[in-house]
Amino acid sequence: MKIGIVCEGRTDFIAIKNYVGAALKKKNIAPIFVALQPTEDNTSGGGWANVITWLENHPPQQREVFFQQGLFANSKRAANLDALLLQLDTDILTDQGALNFLRKHKIIPVAALNVKEKAQRISEILEHFANMTSVGQEYLGHHVFAPISECSEAWCVAVDPHFQGAPEDISGEQLCNAFGAALARSANRPVKQNYSSINKRTLSREKYCKSTSHRTDLLNKCTLFVELVTKLEIRNKTIGLHS
Repeated sequence: MKIGIVCEGRTDFIAIKNYVGAALKKKNIAPIFVALQPTEDNTSGGGWANVITWLENHPPQQREVFFQQGLFANSKRAANLDALLLQLDTDILTDQGALNFLRKHKIIPVAALNVKEKAQRISEILEHFANMTSVGQEYLGHHVFAPISECSEAWCVAVDPHFQGAPEDISGEQLCNAFGAALARSANRPVKQNYSSINKRTLSREKYCKSTSHRTDLLNKCTLFVELVTKLEIRNKTIGLHS
């Protein structure tokens, strides 16, 4: 199953590749992930605006080429996609910059009280900027929305067996400390009481996600992760029916 990934940043791609990949393999699905945003050689910072910009630069008709046979050698890598995974973190719903941007586009997200409602708001935002009403009927099923609560670091926290609690319900300082502790334990370093920021170094993230990808059963605590894997599993079955 060939899946194109449009996500906020490199660390999100690493988490998706390792954790979603491992979960799909347990279901006897062999995934191939293609980084569309950010590209593999992109070292710039991540953020919600990257996903919106990519969608604005790739309207529905232009996205159709990703689901078709590549005509040139350099386009074949991103051709024949079985699914296009579009990811956004739910933390943008409390980000003032993101909210101001959405208001300028006449999108006023209704207050979300729980993870399910937050995911619905993110899906509505993705649907708007992906201009899904203009997507051809035959390509609607290729688009898979992937809201993550609050961010992909929550998945990293969930696979830490020492973590007790609901990883999708923590944010801010609590998430930062839980993530820092998870990384420290994985590297056999002393755990600090507080961490000032989240480590976004890609090499560190790759090492952590790869070494903990066998613990995807612990990600059952993340309802949006489970839903994403289920969406891709259904999509894979649909492909099989039409092959």
